[in-house]
Amino acid sequence: DDATRILRAARYAVRLGFALDGRTEMMAARDCTHLGAVSGARIRGELERVFGEDKPDDVLAALRDWGALRAIHPGLDLSDEALAAIGRAGALDYGGDRVLVMVGALAYWVDGGEREVLVRRLSMSAAWARVVGDVGVVKGEISALAGEGIRRSEIYDRLAGRQDAAIAAVAACVDNEQASGRLELYGRELAGVKAALTGDDLLGLGMEQGPAVGRLLGELLRLRLDGEVVTRDDELEYARRRIGGFGCG
Repeated sequence: DDATRILRAARYAVRLGFALDGRTEMMAARDCTHLGAVSGARIRGELERVFGEDKPDDVLAALRDWGALRAIHPGLDLSDEALAAIGRAGALDYGGDRVLVMVGALAYWVDGGEREVLVRRLSMSAAWARVVGDVGVVKGEISALAGEGIRRSEIYDRLAGRQDAAIAAVAACVDNEQASGRLELYGRELAGVKAALTGDDLLGLGMEQGPAVGRLLGELLRLRLDGEVVTRDDELEYARRRIGGFGCG
C-alpha cells in the first residue's frame, strides 16, 4: 500500500542489526517499481532519515541491491566505491549540516546531466539544490586542484562562494589525494582568510571610491593567502605603494 515502507525496512534493518526474511525481501525487491509513483517530497523525507542513520551507506547498499534506488532515479545505480565514499562523507568531523554533505556525496556519483533531473525528481529544497549544483562545479575543478604548483590563492579563487557541504562532499569522494587535500585545506583554513584592511581603510589612504577599491582588496587577500603579507602593517605598506598605480593620490 505504501512503497516508502521499503526504504524504512532497510533503515530499521541496518539500525537494529536485523535481516529481512526471504519472502519479505523478495516482496521488497518486487515492489520497488512502485517507488516511481511516490512524490519527490516523500522520497526526499525518507532519504533525509537515511542520511541521519549511523550507517547510511549500509542502508543505501540494501536499497541498491533491492533495486529501490534505481526505481527512484536511474542515475542512483551506486557502485561499492560510491557507497564507501558516501560512508566516509557521513563520518566526517564536519561542523555544518551533515545531511547536506550526504546529499552532496550522493550527487557526486550522479552523471552531470542527471543531477538536475534528480533535483526535480526529489523536489529538492533550495539548500539541497545549491549543494547539488555546487558539487558539479567543484567536481569540474578537480583536475586543476590536482595540479602541481597551484598557489593557495588559486585554490581560494576556484572554490570561493561554493557551499561548504559541497566542498566537503567532493573531498570525501574524489579519488585523488592532492585534490582532496586541497579541498580540505580550503574548508579548514583558506575559506576563513580575510584581508586586514577594509574599503574604508583604502579610502582613508587617498583612494577614490570605485572599482579600484575592490581590485586592491582582492590583491591584498591573495597576498595574504600566499603568505606575501602577514600583518596589517604589511598590507598598509603594499596599499600605499599600489595606490599611485590606480591613478589615485
